[in-house]
Amino acid sequence: MVATSSCLRVKSYQLNSAGYLIGNPATGEVIDKNVRVPYAHNMGIISDEIYKVMDALLFQLSASITKTKEFEWRKAISQGWAQHVYCATRCSSSQMQSEDALHIQKGTVPEWIRCNDNLHYAKDLPSNVKYQCKLTSQGYRAFVYSGDHDLVVPHIGTQTWIRSLNYSIIDDWRSWFFGEQVAGYTRTYANNLTFATVKGAGHTVPEYKPRESLAMIKRWLSNQPL
Repeated sequence: MVATSSCLRVKSYQLNSAGYLIGNPATGEVIDKNVRVPYAHNMGIISDEIYKVMDALLFQLSASITKTKEFEWRKAISQGWAQHVYCATRCSSSQMQSEDALHIQKGTVPEWIRCNDNLHYAKDLPSNVKYQCKLTSQGYRAFVYSGDHDLVVPHIGTQTWIRSLNYSIIDDWRSWFFGEQVAGYTRTYANNLTFATVKGAGHTVPEYKPRESLAMIKRWLSNQPL
């Protein structure tokens, strides 16, 4: 995390950081994976019968998966995985506009792809929850938001690790609005930590709900209640 690096590791120079916001954040915690089945059941994606079977196997499955190399089994099941549901033609049709916006010299990028799978790195951070706790306890404002239709990092898992911080509730669960419509729900905790959901949004909230996302982030940056 950039904010963590600037305030914990760089002693001679610090970024002038006042806070951070993260959307549908994967923490590395097992909870992120374990809530997918209950969430799918709650959303009506899987039947009661399938849920009972999968719920019984969940703990055993999680234990065996964590003993393997996660990125190896991800590659094995990559065909049909969630990242491939996006329309390839839409990505390619916006290639020229994207290159212009990013000031990329023409001809330097042979093919436009959504995610670069050729990056090689080691996953050595099992959980970043402790960093969330450290930053918020040091006075950094934090805004965590989740699309309520995200099956990759369900909001119920995000709320679980937020509760594990044991922060007192300052402004309890309530709806927030965009225009006259309910756009989601929010709760504010001690140590300047705010959580919010965005109705009808998936894993990449601004992509699904751009207007609501802009209004939400503007309010938070302006220190206004959602």
